[in-house]
Amino acid sequence: MLSAADGSSNLNTVTQVRYWWSGNPAISSLLYNDLGLPASPFITVVE
Repeated sequence: MLSAADGSSNLNTVTQVRYWWSGNPAISSLLYNDLGLPASPFITVVE
């Protein structure tokens, strides 16, 4: 699920999503896969 940091619900202008771009995310914001392994940093295009 994608949500805006400012709480806005208008995501119609989003063109990409970046994860872990700062290199130091809060532990509570880490992503894990089905095997319990943490996700690598990524950028993906939103169409």
